[in-house]
Amino acid sequence: MDTLGKGFSKMQIFIVKASKGNEEAIDTVKSLGLNLRSLARMSPDKQFAAFAGAISKLQDPALRANAAVSVF
Repeated sequence: MDTLGKGFSKMQIFIVKASKGNEEAIDTVKSLGLNLRSLARMSPDKQFAAFAGAISKLQDPALRANAAVSVF
């Protein structure tokens, strides 16, 4: 599996964890200003774009890296 495919797979697992009540995943989604219900209705490519866009807006490089590692 290529790197992008692995990122999509990890993102899907992350969304499922958040949907099942994982507090760390829920906190990450909220900290990025995203809505879990909205994400659940999106296609994987739209989810990826939403996460990538939100992460790119974080000013602190350490927070950006942490969010990216958590989601992807």
